[in-house]
Amino acid sequence: MRELNHNQHRFEGEKGELVTITFTPHGTTQLIDFVLDGTAAQPLPPGTPLRFNLPNQSGAITRLQLSMEFNGEGSYDIRVATVDNCPNDPTHTSCRHTRNGPPRVIENHTYVVK
Repeated sequence: MRELNHNQHRFEGEKGELVTITFTPHGTTQLIDFVLDGTAAQPLPPGTPLRFNLPNQSGAITRLQLSMEFNGEGSYDIRVATVDNCPNDPTHTSCRHTRNGPPRVIENHTYVVK
């Protein structure tokens, strides 16, 4: 996986590649819902990574929307695993973003198949 745009959360991966995203809450309980490709919103149980495979078709796009609630002043570290060109991690084990709240944060990710 490689990052296309850090601020817009755009990534490019291989056909069928497994995407793994982990969340670490700080000062709040994990309260995250996600929508993958327009499906109904689903809660993400605390401590559970979000995993999905990219389609097996070149040029296919997968859209992910994250909705992060807060029950106190806090933040979430969001890590997309194994991104080989992320400026936030020279070891290429993840690409990290931090989101502070409250209020609720909605973040959109786009994954394009190479």
